[in-house]
Amino acid sequence: MKTLQNNCIIAAKNEIASLYLGLLNAKVTDTVIITPDSIRTRIKRKKIHVPRCTGGLYSPLLSIEAGAIEVMKQMARIRASLTPSDGLRLINSSIVGTEAQEDLIDWKQKYSHIRDNVDQVGATLRSDV
Repeated sequence: MKTLQNNCIIAAKNEIASLYLGLLNAKVTDTVIITPDSIRTRIKRKKIHVPRCTGGLYSPLLSIEAGAIEVMKQMARIRASLTPSDGLRLINSSIVGTEAQEDLIDWKQKYSHIRDNVDQVGATLRSDV
């Protein structure tokens, strides 16, 4: 009796997954792939709702990212690639006194586990490099 009940549940889940997958394929672009197994797993775990699908926290420096990448690419073109430390100094010097600096301080106060230097962002670029 229990095996019959389990088989019925599995068959129902398979049917739901195939119907739901058909609806998704009608609405979702080609870049998103949702397999029936992932639907079954969500049903099994009773976690149907996805609360957030951003992949993590948003960067507080997202507003200056494109400009910083362009500077780094240009530096690489002239064969003066930046080390990670130089990249940090470049970013820090470019956010001094801007809204991005305030956003970064707020973000660090909210999410940083180390409270030593939360307010110390935006140091000036060293000229001896």
